[in-house]
Parts: sequence; structure tokens; C-alpha cells
Amino acid sequence: MTYNLLDEPWIPVLYTNGTACRVGIKNALTQAGRIRQIAASNPMDRVAIMRFLLAVLYWCKGNPTTDAAPAPADSFPEDWFSKLYDNRDCFNLLGGGKRFYQSSDEADKNAERPASDLFAYLPAATEINHFQHVYDRTVGLCRACCALGLVRLSACATQGGQGKSPSINNAPPAYFLPRGNTLMETLLLNWPSQELDDDYPSWDMGKQAQQSIGILEGFTWQPRAVWLGPLIQIGDRRCSRCGAQGPLVSKLVFKGGRSRSGDRRAWRDPLTAQRPTKAASNADKVGNKDNLLRGPDPVRYPSYEAAFWRELARAMLQSASGDGPVPAIRVAGQRLSYGTELSVTCYEPLTKQAKTFDEHGDTWKIAYRLLEDVVLRDLALAEIDGLDDMNLRYYIVQAIPRQAQGRPEVKSALAMVDAEIEATLRTQFRRFLDEITVAVSREEVDRRVEGWRHGVRDAVRAVLNDVSSMVAAGSPLRQREATQKALRALHRAMERPANATNLQPIPRAVQKPKGAARKRGAA
Repeated sequence: MTYNLLDEPWIPVLYTNGTACRVGIKNALTQAGRIRQIAASNPMDRVAIMRFLLAVLYWCKGNPTTDAAPAPADSFPEDWFSKLYDNRDCFNLLGGGKRFYQSSDEADKNAERPASDLFAYLPAATEINHFQHVYDRTVGLCRACCALGLVRLSACATQGGQGKSPSINNAPPAYFLPRGNTLMETLLLNWPSQELDDDYPSWDMGKQAQQSIGILEGFTWQPRAVWLGPLIQIGDRRCSRCGAQGPLVSKLVFKGGRSRSGDRRAWRDPLTAQRPTKAASNADKVGNKDNLLRGPDPVRYPSYEAAFWRELARAMLQSASGDGPVPAIRVAGQRLSYGTELSVTCYEPLTKQAKTFDEHGDTWKIAYRLLEDVVLRDLALAEIDGLDDMNLRYYIVQAIPRQAQGRPEVKSALAMVDAEIEATLRTQFRRFLDEITVAVSREEVDRRVEGWRHGVRDAVRAVLNDVSSMVAAGSPLRQREATQKALRALHRAMERPANATNLQPIPRAVQKPKGAARKRGAA
């Protein structure tokens, strides 16, 4: 049995009428106008499928043209994808011939690795940081999940050791996907365009371009050499990922595949954010080694992770301009019809070395006026910069005696406070963006700015009393004095005109890095 992915159901989707099911590649594209979205439960699986479908669309039709795009309510014509039918054998998941996203060089090797290697969120070998714990010998994946796992590697693979290189973007960065009301609208918003002729997907490898990596090569990059083992039926065992009954793949060959080591060709993923050079130079704080925007190490830097929404919001707002960090957002904004808001889902994998700690997605809505009005965008960006400059944690620490700041319970309390405050501020900032885009005068915009800043003060005030009662020494009166001291410092920092764009920074160094020189008597 070959299990051809053009027809077999393996892509989870949600139709506009509420029906959830799996479809093949052909139906996903020809029924895209009736499909609401990709319905994979894991956010990064959605990214991987969308990148794959964009690669198929570009492979079949090339650069988008105004006369080729169908009406938003329709689906893509079936004759657009005749190239798929001419190359059906490239999409066979199993069988003795050519296989989808698999290396024929490994066909005669012993399949010794567990099938769970395809998914970072399934445990394998001695990994312990999982809610689910299984023996490798009991793991099995259905054919649909095997296909999804193979597609996922291009965008989500981490450094695996033993010669296993990470994905085309190194450690998985944050991905930004502009979204429409249907799958077809989403594909049209993100349909890639490039001026490169020698570009081929991994299933149709030709002579690749010499100067740069193209969309097809990059979106279908294979960092692993995989060969699925035999399909077997063992009792009533179910798929370890989706729970489906039937024959399963329990073993596979899983070795190092393609690597960018020594590859000097340029590559720019349109769904990622390019960090400024200055920001990239401070990347050691969040575990970055290049200039792509990534989530911080959530174990070592929980406070940075809690505030990472600011980096995502900043990248989205900056991308509305001509030289923004996320090309896909800039292009999608230009393709929108007049007056339509832009929805962008940010997918954030949190990793450390080869371990994936979490993968989640968060959707933002950017009003059309905010896309067009540079003044409003700069105002919103200035407020994000203001949060960074003030360092809200600084004021909370002011309520804690210096001798208590290193205690474990104090550190735990601060980590909890960071997450609580940032979640509140993220919600309030979304509301702030909505409010300034409907303001009809400059005076009303200034009032909205003042209201946002009052919300920042209230968010800090709401937790200061709790922190003080938990960790500050002394009587309730002493605790109240410590809280008021921190609040006074916060008020002084935020007493500035509503239209100010240059904020006065507050000291950021609450705790000095290990090994740093300290002055006598310094906190």
C-alpha cells in the first residue's frame, strides 16, 4: 500500500460549516474557499502545513498575478494543480519506490528509532520533560500522523545531536502568519513571490540556485534523512498521537539530513522576523545565535518569556512599513481590500538546545487605519518602548528588602508576578490599539494614551500588596511603606506628556549577571 497524500485524508481542517475532518492535498486546495482553517491541535503543526501548502501552490502556479487570483469566495480551480497529478508518485508515503519526504538511501537500513522522533512533543528514549510517559516499544503512529510529522521537520526541527542539524531557520524562530476568513484567503495573503528560476522542492530536486535559497527549497528543506518502517497491526493498539485505530508505523530510520553548515547562500523566510543588528547582539539573553526573533529560554529567563509578547507586537507593527522585519505581514497588508483589518497569528516555539518546552500561537488583529497611519503606529511603538525602558520588575523589587531578594521564595514570587502583570498588560495593549484606531481627534488619542498608562499603574499596584505581604519583612505597616515607595517611583516615571515619544529610562539592572563587578554597598 502506497498511501498517496494527494487523495488520502491526512491534513486536519475545519470547514466553514463547522465540520472537522482530514483531507488530502487535492481537496485542501480545491476546496480551500470552503475550509475555515487548518485544524491541527498543535500550533507549530499548523505552521508546517501552511508552509507546505504554500510551497505546493507556488510549485504549481509560480508567482501570484492579479489575473490569476480567483474571487475570495471561490476555491482554486482544479486545473491549476495538474502538475500534482503528473507527479503523483512523489507523494507516496509508503511503498518500495519514491517516497514523500524520505531518503531512498536509507531504504535498506534497519529501522531502529521510535516513530515518536517525528514529533518533539512526544517522548522518546530517556526524555523526561513530558506530561505523557511511554515505553518506546509501545509507540506507534498512523499514516496520517507520519505524514504530518515529516512535513513538520522543515520548520520545527531542533538540533538533534549525532550530526542532526536543525531546520532551515536553525532553532525554530517565531513565525508570523497573516490569516484570512478561509484557507484560500490565507493562502492568497501569503502566496510567495520571488525572482528566482532555479528553485525546486525536495520532492522534485533539480539543480538548485547558486546565489540564494528559494521559497521551494527553503519551505521543503529536509534536515533529517528518514525512512518509515513497516506498517504493522498489533492487537488494538492506537496511534500514540491522535488515537486512531488501525495499522501503525512503530519504527523508522531517523538520521541527519541536509545542513546549512558551509552553505553560504542567502535565505530569507518571509514568515519570520528579522531582528535589528543591535538587538541581535544582545541575543545571548534569550538564547539566540542569529538575527531571527525567537522566544526566550523559559526555564532560565521566565521574566523575558512573560514579556515576549512585546517583541511580537513590535515586529507586527513595524512590518506595516516598507522595510519591516516580517515580509509576509508587509505583503499581506498590501493585498488587503480597503478598510479590512489584518489578522496575524504568531506561533512561538520555546526551545533550549534540542528540547522543545512549549509551542503556542496567539492571534492579533491590526486595524486597517493602523496599517495606514504612521503616526498612530509610532505612538503604539513608543508605548511598547516605554514598557521596556521602565522595566516594571524594578518597581516590584523596590518593595522587597535587599537582603530578601535572593531567597528562593522571593524569586518564585517575582516569576509569578511577571507572568501575571504581562498577561494583564497584553490584554490592555490590545484594547489600547483598538481605542486609538477609532479616535476622531488628537485630543482623544491623548486621552486613550493616558488611560493606557493608568492601566499600567493599576496592573503594578494590584500585585504590589500581594508581593509585599509574601516576601517583605516586618509589620504590615512596614510592608505598606515598601509598597508605597515602589508606587511613588512608578508614578514619577510615568508623569510625562501623553504624546511623548522619548521616555526616561529607569535602571534595568535589578540583578547583576554572575561574575559582574559590584561596587561596595550596591544592591
